[in-house]
Amino acid sequence: YDTPGFNDPVISRGMQTRKFLGQCDMVFLLSTISQYLTKSDLSLLREQLTSAGIDSKAVYLVGTQKDLVFRMDAELLKKAKILAMQHPQNQNQVMIAAMMKLLDSKIIQMTKDNISGHLSDVTLDDKTRELLGHLLNEPTHTVSSICWRIGENLPNLPNSLEEPYLGLVQSTGYEFSANDLKQFSSIELLRKKV
Repeated sequence: YDTPGFNDPVISRGMQTRKFLGQCDMVFLLSTISQYLTKSDLSLLREQLTSAGIDSKAVYLVGTQKDLVFRMDAELLKKAKILAMQHPQNQNQVMIAAMMKLLDSKIIQMTKDNISGHLSDVTLDDKTRELLGHLLNEPTHTVSSICWRIGENLPNLPNSLEEPYLGLVQSTGYEFSANDLKQFSSIELLRKKV
């Protein structure tokens, strides 16, 4: 189920979400990469999840819109291109693998930094500390639903997907194949986790 957010302006929907979360076996917390796990996100999550009675073992972080990192971090792309140039015979495969590995490393570090900042708060209650500690030790998942959708529709992209695809190609300097996009999206990896 895709529930309304905790900070929904309609109070009854926020209450509905809290009630529903208490009945769940597993929760995936989505946070966009461009504003990944901000202080207000984590404060809201730790307060709402612990009050909803969510067991920390059932909570997983998912960074969404990971394709946006390439527009935000030119250094990451530069490193991937240098690695790819060292393997001219497999340059395309090395480029996509390097981009994915460097991106995952960046997201893992962002997660550790943000959660560690919260864990240093001496006013945290034990349940919140346990939840944040669990999230810190769980692998971080990242996905890009737009890359998955583009990959499913290449080479005949509808207008709604053509602009995001061209933006991704322009920002990376890499012409992704349908398979590259699906692999990069990490949707299949998340499906396996579910």
